[in-house]
Amino acid sequence: SYYFGENGSSSFFPEDLDSVDSAVNFLFGKEFIGTREENVVIFGFIEAARADSEISQILLKAYLGAEKELAILLKAEYPKVPSAHFKNIAFSIISIAIHNVFLLDISSSANTTALAKASAHLALKSLKDWKAE
Repeated sequence: SYYFGENGSSSFFPEDLDSVDSAVNFLFGKEFIGTREENVVIFGFIEAARADSEISQILLKAYLGAEKELAILLKAEYPKVPSAHFKNIAFSIISIAIHNVFLLDISSSANTTALAKASAHLALKSLKDWKAE
């Protein structure tokens, strides 16, 4: 249920999520970040995925689906930007969010999530600043 919600949804994000800002807030919020104890389970899945292709496919579906869902939200909010950019920005933001979760488990820094979220906003700024060449 961690990857697809409590109701077995095929969406990585909560069903009521409807904007890029709400996606970023989710990815850097308590629900996604979880606790060390919760993350042990996730790390266990990741480790198991190395040897089990079925688990690997579930994780890939979740993370690649998250990128795709975020790219769709990006396209809706930045219609003048070429579609090729959305996949890269979505990949960047999801990667930053996952890195943040891993780092929080080993870091004692109080500003790790704030820095990660600011980095995601920098990626988004590249879309806001995009101009046709």
